[in-house]
Amino acid sequence: MSDEERNTLGPLNEKDIELIDSTNLSLLEKHHLRLLAHCLETFKSMPKSLSDDTFPNHAILLDWLKGRYGFAPEDPFVCALTEQLDVAAIQLEKIAVQKQIAPLELTLDDLIRFFQIT
Repeated sequence: MSDEERNTLGPLNEKDIELIDSTNLSLLEKHHLRLLAHCLETFKSMPKSLSDDTFPNHAILLDWLKGRYGFAPEDPFVCALTEQLDVAAIQLEKIAVQKQIAPLELTLDDLIRFFQIT
């Protein structure tokens, strides 16, 4: 697989996807886990907010989407995407609180363990 093809997979690599698929979770739980892991890695790829241990704020998110993909803030897709990322951030923050770590310190292993015990 070329670097260009690998970049189209998103922020999760093949090893991450195989790790998720190897869990004993239901298909729905695996899908939810993939979505949260994807969002977490997306947040990690963005510039940090004023506090390095929290998710990027709305302004940083919009700048990132504009700079990386050329999206305008008023684009309907941007509105839908930012809403979904906000929902993911809330879920990830809850997991981080339970683990007593900063949200951006979460790992895929943390998410898998969370799904396996809930």
